[in-house]
Amino acid sequence: MNTEQNFLESLASLNSEQKLAVESIYWPVMVVAWPGTGKTQIMALRAANIIIKTWTDPRNILITTFTEAWIISLKKRLFDFIGVDSYKINVSTIHSFCNDVISEFPEKFLEFRAFKTIDEIEQIEIFESIIESGNYEALSSEYEKFFYLKDIKSSISKLKQEWVDIHEFKVIIEKQKEIYSEELAEIKPTLKKYESTKEKQERHITKLAELNDIYAKYLKILNERGLYDFSDMIDFVLNKFKQDQNLRLHYAEKYQFIMVDEYQDTNNAQNEIVDLILGESDDKNILVVWDDDQSIYRFQWANLENMLYFSKKYENTKFVVLKENYRSTQGILDYSSILINNNKWRIVNYIPWLLKELHSNKTNNNKPKLFTCNNNIEEKAFILQEINKRISDWKNIEEIAIIVRTNGEVEAFTDFLQSNWIPVESKLKSNILKSKYVNLLLNLIEVVVDPSISETKLINVLRSPISWVNKLDILILLKKLSSANYKLTEKKKLFDLISDTSYLDSVSKEIQLQQSMFEETLETKFEQKISGWNEFREFTTKILECQWEISSNFYNFFKTIIEKFNFVEFVEKTWKFSDIEDIYTLLNYIKKLVELDREITPSNFFKKISYFYKYNLPIKRNIIKSGNIWVQVLTAHQSKWLEYNTVFIPGLTYGNWWSRRVVEKIKLPFWIIGSSITEEITWETENEEERRLFFVAMTRARNELILSFPFSQDNKVKLQSEFLQELGLPSEPVWEVNIENIVKNELKIANFDSIVSQEEELYIKEFLRTYKLSVSDLNKFIEDPRLFLRDTIFKYPFEDNKFTVFGKVYHKTLEYFYLEFKKSWSCPDKLFLEKNFVWLLKKEILSSEEYEELKEKWVEGLKWWYDNQVEFKLPIELEYDFRFRNVILDEVPLTGKVDKIELLRENEVCIVDYKTGKTRSLNEIKWNTANSDGKYFRQLLFYKIMFDLDINLNQKYDLKGLAIEYVEGKDGKYSFVNVDYTDEDIERVKDEIKEVWTKINDLEFWRRLI
Repeated sequence: MNTEQNFLESLASLNSEQKLAVESIYWPVMVVAWPGTGKTQIMALRAANIIIKTWTDPRNILITTFTEAWIISLKKRLFDFIGVDSYKINVSTIHSFCNDVISEFPEKFLEFRAFKTIDEIEQIEIFESIIESGNYEALSSEYEKFFYLKDIKSSISKLKQEWVDIHEFKVIIEKQKEIYSEELAEIKPTLKKYESTKEKQERHITKLAELNDIYAKYLKILNERGLYDFSDMIDFVLNKFKQDQNLRLHYAEKYQFIMVDEYQDTNNAQNEIVDLILGESDDKNILVVWDDDQSIYRFQWANLENMLYFSKKYENTKFVVLKENYRSTQGILDYSSILINNNKWRIVNYIPWLLKELHSNKTNNNKPKLFTCNNNIEEKAFILQEINKRISDWKNIEEIAIIVRTNGEVEAFTDFLQSNWIPVESKLKSNILKSKYVNLLLNLIEVVVDPSISETKLINVLRSPISWVNKLDILILLKKLSSANYKLTEKKKLFDLISDTSYLDSVSKEIQLQQSMFEETLETKFEQKISGWNEFREFTTKILECQWEISSNFYNFFKTIIEKFNFVEFVEKTWKFSDIEDIYTLLNYIKKLVELDREITPSNFFKKISYFYKYNLPIKRNIIKSGNIWVQVLTAHQSKWLEYNTVFIPGLTYGNWWSRRVVEKIKLPFWIIGSSITEEITWETENEEERRLFFVAMTRARNELILSFPFSQDNKVKLQSEFLQELGLPSEPVWEVNIENIVKNELKIANFDSIVSQEEELYIKEFLRTYKLSVSDLNKFIEDPRLFLRDTIFKYPFEDNKFTVFGKVYHKTLEYFYLEFKKSWSCPDKLFLEKNFVWLLKKEILSSEEYEELKEKWVEGLKWWYDNQVEFKLPIELEYDFRFRNVILDEVPLTGKVDKIELLRENEVCIVDYKTGKTRSLNEIKWNTANSDGKYFRQLLFYKIMFDLDINLNQKYDLKGLAIEYVEGKDGKYSFVNVDYTDEDIERVKDEIKEVWTKINDLEFWRRLI
């Protein structure tokens, strides 16, 4: 079939509205394209129609959109209608168009061409330097200096996208001030609301002012360094278009017909470029296609403004509304309409004659189905069961999609389906930094560069299969290292031991192990000798051989490590090709870094990598091998422009698909989009945005839409999403589903670095014979039993950082202060505090910068603590140690040390625990707030339990109080918080102690966990 015949037959198959859009060649046209109404087809046919009817050169047509995938789809259809001429039409994203402008007129963009693009990590480095050097009150925090960094970066990106410079933003801030003044004037000054409102307004204005200051400094640094970011390319072109009429005339003559897809999501800068081109032409031959209900990438009021602005600017705009849907059944469309009709901010509410009525051209009338499950595991099992029903010789598997709300759910469903032998293509390009192999490889690189930099990373590498070292040997050495370092001032490092062959030889002997793990004979002692040292020698030799390559470029160094440790062969043993792709992606990332800077050092590399972890940024996997026959798993955002025969939308719970509020740390005024309708719009539109997103997900389904809701998730009761109530769908309970095999399959996937050998189980058992439970270990176990296993049983060396060093030295200084007080019966002065703090600080391993920083913190901390004491009371007990007091709770031996016990009145005392860092309120200390982990409260209650069990204490004193003393001091003051408690609180901690003790001593628990 030739192209002309294709064109004529496709044209003849159009409905009346589609045909009107295709044949409306001249003047402004606005096409309202509801979901599945064939917008790609009409844009391709209209371009072909322009060429055929007007003899226009294809080079004179410009079509812009957002995604490369849509560009390819459109070009394929254009080829069917006009053949090779389709390659002459400029179908591009707005960024590609701007790049073409710069390439076509290099002489007009000499300044730009001297610049180079900035990557995300470089942006973060610049923002950190600005925040570090500035004195920002609202956009920084002494506890977390870069707390607002990601929000600053995002806000500045929005300002640039909306073409708001620092001068215009300053005007907007002043306007916001005026609005706030008017609002405040409506409140009586005597009311509490007045002060709280005033404080809230002032803080917001301060944030905006500081943001503008950072914005200005950021632009200045970019200019000084010859850098530009992604949005700057559009700015360069827009600026040049504004200044250069000849440039505008050139493109007005070149592009006689312009089409813009997804017009609702275009921003001010993009619109102005198009307007400037059209402004030089007498004929405004432009067609825009949009659907406000599918706007998920920009402020809703911004896309409404786009549409209303277009019709006002181009008064003779012709409207074409596409109502006939070629994708979904009428039942799916009806329920989608029921949902979206709940939104207030829709174009149909501003243009009365514009009705949204979707009509399906399909004969069947399948309606969506809603299933309820007892829990999220059952929900997954149900979806797996339904997928298996629909798979026929793997022919239609790619027509099945699971659309979820978050990237985390994409990862969870992808892993789940793969573990149950369902091939999956995740639209989320996996972050390689979440790969256990990539993390092991990064740890290995750090260990090779400096084996003493991190004891934890060295141990993790040694315990992984790439070292071939006996795991029990490692634990024996860790115990010996722990014992040695307890006595030594100069701490030994593990690498010192494993590289010392004479030392290893002195502790080597064949181990005689118990044959039965359940043998309870106490006579059998655990012989703590290592089995041999050849594996250690081979490991350290490989490290030394790799170190020879450090002087080479980092890319060669990286490849040497992979080769020496047979890393690819190690990964291949599991044979998941995606794991090989992750390593390949890391290799390519390093290669690009070296190409940009051949002198890049390991420290520079790891500094860049640290930003990815710190700000949760991905390094996306390079997909080398892809297939078509896969179940698709994707988020609702990723599903736009796609369609499937069967769509599952799981997890329809309150808080996931409703009331999913993202806290905006920096709220930009809505005038940044220059809106004329935003006066009546408030910030309370988050659920409307969620509803549009859910509408997009629903309308991806052709024939089947299967919704599901679990009554509980991870043992927490869940409410259904409000959207389900709006839909009013009858629900069907899931009765029979096979969960047993699913659970087994998930358990089969174990982390290689968590496997405990039989010898290590014996080590655990031997350790527990003499173990006593402390509150720090209790907290650690409750947080994650693996941390308890690693740090308490396996004795990973505790690695100080400047914060732990500060806390330790601070506590010790206060101990010396009170010891001197007790010794001399006279309160020491501030000089005593300073001398002891500095003396103790000098004994720690710190850089000169860290030492000076922590010394300065003393001035702000201990000095305030000293000055704020009403009177110094000598504690009756200082650093009271329960270790030798034989404290036992129902056969659970307890231990710990209390900072001090103070006398309140005759025989009545209070336990006081020191804390440095941020002061917490009483509710935050207790388990009364969402962000409270209860650790401090549990610690005090644990001390109370030990106090009551200690005959030496409970016969002498009556415990009447528990308190936390925040001794560091902030803003010239410090806090002493008395903590009340109930009998129920005490019983809760007792139950936790007994439950944790049972698990700690249960080898089956460790086997199941690991």
